[in-house]
Amino acid sequence: MRSRVGLWLRRALGAAMTVVLLALLTGAIYQRVSSARALRKYPAPGHLVDVGGYRLHILCSGSGQPTVILEAGGGGSSLDWRHIQVQIATLTRVCAYDRAGVGWSDESPHPVENALQDLEALLQDAPVPGPYVLVGASIGGLFSQLVAYTHPHAVAGLVLIDAAHPDLASRSSAEAKRAEQRLAGLLTTFSYAAHFGVTRALDISMVPSTVLGPDERASAAAVDFRPAWYGTTARYLREFATICARVQAAKRPLDIPVVVVSHGKPDQIIPFMSREANAQHERLWGELQQDLVRLSPRGRQIIASRSGHMIAFDQPDIVVAAVTEVVNAERASK
Repeated sequence: MRSRVGLWLRRALGAAMTVVLLALLTGAIYQRVSSARALRKYPAPGHLVDVGGYRLHILCSGSGQPTVILEAGGGGSSLDWRHIQVQIATLTRVCAYDRAGVGWSDESPHPVENALQDLEALLQDAPVPGPYVLVGASIGGLFSQLVAYTHPHAVAGLVLIDAAHPDLASRSSAEAKRAEQRLAGLLTTFSYAAHFGVTRALDISMVPSTVLGPDERASAAAVDFRPAWYGTTARYLREFATICARVQAAKRPLDIPVVVVSHGKPDQIIPFMSREANAQHERLWGELQQDLVRLSPRGRQIIASRSGHMIAFDQPDIVVAAVTEVVNAERASK
């Protein structure tokens, strides 16, 4: 009797493992076929430029100088700027790009460490000549600050859209840091699940579908569920302190127009935090936003009163107005 039960259990276990393996194989095929089909229908809208063994996607429109460079926040891509880019293109040349591993850009073995070099190579090889007005949202604002510090003669102005401050990592509470790492862990899990089509099937998207039309959602789906996109975003969260330290080390006085656009509607920038910790984080964020204004004697702040952290989606008109102000200031100085 005991041997029969053991035999039955082994067979049941073997059958269960077979079902799991078949499910994983089916999911992997579904992910690969769906991605390939979507990419054929919706290829990169811009150009793919080799920056040293992998390609970055950049989409430029409009004409004139200075050139506006749109830098998305963490987890974001060139898709975030679609409606804003159309408006800025009537004013001057404007380019949105995807950092390595997100959007239509190839994956990089060192997406965080090489982010600055990637952008330098992209602007040189595309080519996209300066001078530049850099528009950076959230963590993208850190990279915009870094470019301004390291290439002062090429940068004509900064527009920081609820941008992270380089002191944020060191001054955030312990709970905020734990929440950040929990989010990184969740995104890492999604990156594994994406290999088997789970995120695609469940529509766990990296692109806010509420701001995209039907055609745009279909275009976004061509790249939205790539495993690299989740994994790369997780790496930015895990290495946030390193990014902040790098910007802090490069910091220098600026004498260019700087417009800091800050959210005015209470928001939870980092999920998984208690109400008290989030309120503390909001106070710190507001204090650091005011400090960003002091990057230059030509700095000023705009409060987006109807926006949370995603200002480019909530109040795109404010972003366009801020960029227009800085572009016109650069032209007037010539």
